[in-house]
Amino acid sequence: MESKTLQVTHGPRSNLQSVTVMLNGVLPNERLTPRMAARAARVACGHRSGVMVWDSENDLGYRLYAKSARKLFPEPEWRTN
Repeated sequence: MESKTLQVTHGPRSNLQSVTVMLNGVLPNERLTPRMAARAARVACGHRSGVMVWDSENDLGYRLYAKSARKLFPEPEWRTN
């Protein structure tokens, strides 16, 4: 059975919690969608509001809110130096 591994981060900035979630039935190279991110957030912490889900294989993530999601991209190298 195929599964995809995602990193889920939640909690206040002073106490962030990070959990690794494996979603069954999803191919590892499949692109992360807001629906897939919401599914991982519900598995990790029971809700989706205020949760960040990151797919390290595709370098893409989503910041989830109650009724929407914002796509996140990695920081460009020129901004991190």
